[in-house]
Formats: sequence, structure tokens, C-alpha cells
Amino acid sequence: MGHNYHKLDIWLKSVELSVHVIKQLKNVEAAIWPLRDQIVRSCISIPSNIAEGSERNSKKDFIRFL
Repeated sequence: MGHNYHKLDIWLKSVELSVHVIKQLKNVEAAIWPLRDQIVRSCISIPSNIAEGSERNSKKDFIRFL
């Protein structure tokens, strides 16, 4: 199917959000690193899922990833 996810506003906004969150959490205390890492992984999963879904073979699969 190969949607061009780079042009989707939702993908662009999710990348911006991920970058913002990562920058904000860059200097957190060592005691909360596990929480920081979980938040970062969650943020990164948003644009990653959109990109992965765009490579699926059907519109239904793509929508499921969105």
C-alpha cells in the first residue's frame, strides 16, 4: 500500500511531540530513569506505529495502526 506517512500531519506532530518530550526529560534525576525511559518509548511508538502501518498491504491494516 505504501502511504507516504511523512506527509501526514499526525505523523509530523507525533515526531515533534517525541522530540519535545525527549528534550524535556534529558536531565531528569537518576531515580526516575525507568519512568523517563518508559515515557520516551511510548512517545517514539506513536510515529513508529504510523510508519509501520503505512507499509501494510491494506487500508484496513493501516487504519488499525493509526
